[in-house]
Order: sequence, then C-alpha cells, then structure tokens
Amino acid sequence: MTNELVDDHRNVFVRFFLYVVDRFRPPLGWVVWCVGLLIALLPAFAIREAAWIDLGRVRVTP
Repeated sequence: MTNELVDDHRNVFVRFFLYVVDRFRPPLGWVVWCVGLLIALLPAFAIREAAWIDLGRVRVTP
C-alpha cells in the first residue's frame, strides 16, 4: 500500500500549482475560460485596429 503524499517527490511549487489548478478549475474547463477571455479582448483590439480612438497620445495598448 503506497501513500500518495509520501511518494510525491515533485517540487513544492509544482505541487502547489497543480493543487491550485485542480481546486479552482472552472466548471467548463480552462479552455472555455481562456476562449472567453480572448473574446472579451476582441473589442479592445478592434477599436485599436480601426483607429476609432487616437491612442498615440495616450500610449495605451491592450
């Protein structure tokens, strides 16, 4: 009988990262969450590409 905690010799940061990823995983998954964030950024990129706002003076980039 092996204990999972005893046999886990990975780095502390790797174990912490895997714990966070598993604990706070979105219900639909990380891919859906990332695609949603990218879709939310599309208006900012569209405004910049269409030059609807003069961003040269302000030096703002999305």
